[in-house]
Amino acid sequence: MSNRLRLRYLSWPRPRLAITDTPRPGCATCRGSGWFLTGQPGAEEPDSVPCDCWNYSHQRTVLPLPRLRKRAAVSDEPPF
Repeated sequence: MSNRLRLRYLSWPRPRLAITDTPRPGCATCRGSGWFLTGQPGAEEPDSVPCDCWNYSHQRTVLPLPRLRKRAAVSDEPPF
């Protein structure tokens, strides 16, 4: 991993806090965003491509988090 690390909440496939790599701030290709657009000028939806200045798949789990379950709505009516 590089020295441009940050702590992120990731929800897939399980909730967790992870240390991830970040894009190089001075990158001339993506200008620090980590992504750049490709395709024809004026295209309806240009393609977003990850830049080579970072690897968005470098992740190390720091703390696994429990899955939160949705609670049923509370009602004043009897169940019958």
